[in-house]
Amino acid sequence: MNIDEMKILLSYACAFFVGGIVSFLLTYLRQKGKNLATREDIANITDKIEGVKFEHAFLLQRRSRIHDRQVEILSKVYKYLLDAQEYSKLMTKKVIFEGEKPEEYPLLLQSAVTNAYKEFAMGRLLLPSDVAEQIQAFFHKVSEGQVHFAIAKHAMVSEGNVRAKCWEKAGEIAYHEIPALLRIIEKQAHNIIHGKQEA
Repeated sequence: MNIDEMKILLSYACAFFVGGIVSFLLTYLRQKGKNLATREDIANITDKIEGVKFEHAFLLQRRSRIHDRQVEILSKVYKYLLDAQEYSKLMTKKVIFEGEKPEEYPLLLQSAVTNAYKEFAMGRLLLPSDVAEQIQAFFHKVSEGQVHFAIAKHAMVSEGNVRAKCWEKAGEIAYHEIPALLRIIEKQAHNIIHGKQEA
């Protein structure tokens, strides 16, 4: 083999070698680009997942704070409503036992209702509308009972029939209508406290 042939052979070998290297480099760079794209995709997906996790944790924490506040409001309001129910019954009962002070019952009733309303007013926006409506209905029913009680007790009411009807209505409200509303509120509060409330 002469020098010219060797040069040609060497040029072919170099071409194949360089071509191989170029081909290898192109393949390598394509794969590297795919890997880089895959890493970027994974990074983007990971960021999105972390964002969703953070948002979900924030919403859970917010819901938990609202739930805790609802429980606090309902517990306080319910205690005062229960007191109001008892004072309504005491006001309208016919038999007074020794040591009782029936003249204090209207004031105690008013105090219980006032305290319940203060708690309710401060937390009303956090309570579901159906619960708020029932608590509001309770307040109206207590007011209605107080009106009938006041008419029945008023000295100016001389007609026995009017007085008897007002006593009867005040008793009906105190012993039946108010407890029925309180049972509804209690059931709704129980559902909220124990997580059975619909969103």
